[in-house]
Amino acid sequence: MWTPAELKEVRQNLLTQLRDLKRNHASLQSEVVQSLGGEVGGLQPEIPSQGADLSQRLAEEEVAMSVLNVETKLHKEITDAIERIDQNRYGFCKQCGKRIIKDRLRAVPHAQHCIACAQHES
Repeated sequence: MWTPAELKEVRQNLLTQLRDLKRNHASLQSEVVQSLGGEVGGLQPEIPSQGADLSQRLAEEEVAMSVLNVETKLHKEITDAIERIDQNRYGFCKQCGKRIIKDRLRAVPHAQHCIACAQHES
């Protein structure tokens, strides 16, 4: 069982993670927009003149888009964890309703499932 002080600390850590994630997400999103030919900060992106340059740039954009997708999912998971704390539902598996062990939540504070249910999902 979590004490109010522990939940307050977990909530604060989640808010810090969320703030850092938003900052990183905005920066990465700006880079992707610029590399795709959009303007960011009034600057026009460079157009690669060689095929190899274009291939490398496309590969980098694909990686950046993948990272953005992962960050978007993580953002939702962290936001959901904060909501569960606020609604006194933190630490319970969304699938089976059993308690999630503290060690798991300390390692992954935004975990939504107990270990058993998480293994069944993957």
